[in-house]
Amino acid sequence: MSTDPRADAVRAATALALAVAQPLSTRLARWTGRGTPEVEQAAATEGPVTPAGGAFVIWAPLFAGSLAHASAEAGRVRAGLPSAGAAGWWANAALAGNVAWSLNSQFRRLDEVSVALILGSAAAATTAAALAERGRAGPASTGLARSFGPLAGWLCVAGVANVETTLNLRRGRPRDAAAEERRAVLLVATASAIGSAATVAVRGNPLFTLAAGWGLGGIAVKALRHRRTPVAIAAGLAGLALAAAGAGARASALR
Repeated sequence: MSTDPRADAVRAATALALAVAQPLSTRLARWTGRGTPEVEQAAATEGPVTPAGGAFVIWAPLFAGSLAHASAEAGRVRAGLPSAGAAGWWANAALAGNVAWSLNSQFRRLDEVSVALILGSAAAATTAAALAERGRAGPASTGLARSFGPLAGWLCVAGVANVETTLNLRRGRPRDAAAEERRAVLLVATASAIGSAATVAVRGNPLFTLAAGWGLGGIAVKALRHRRTPVAIAAGLAGLALAAAGAGARASALR
């Protein structure tokens, strides 16, 4: 928790700028007529680990949560109250990573840089939520945990999906459907392992678990549509593992 007025003001202003930039940055290719929109970039290289299109509506509440956090931080600074401190800087890093990912995906491609950006954002959002769950963000703790827990959860799944798109870009798609399914099952298992470890770090934040589960559910729905039963089963089991890890971590934190 920070008590340095200047640092608080800089952090709050940065949070607000980044929270506003997040949704706006996704439209730059269309507005400028340059680059390629994110959806079109993804469509060229996506595979079974990319969730069904409808799952991406989650970005509406994620954007809203970021704006709510930034607005609350600005209000605390104006009132001369302590604000989020180090947790706030981690939150800002997550937002900056998201903006950079969006720009990279539109004006370059979904490649290794994209993977580094999205996983870095996931790590930063997880750290912010973990600090908030431990009360290390002072009066900002509850709001920050609610805003960045779900962002971290979604990004843990999205990051692994980005690994798949990068592999397709660099190596081409697997030679047959069975090989693609095997790789997808392995990637889903990786998402489950990362998500389970992260949900323990954030003390079973329910919104983290819900957002990550939403992403896994999107993978399962798409797999069922395309009759990729092994991938659907893997996503379902991953969701159960994540829920169990989250419930256990939450119970331990509340003791």
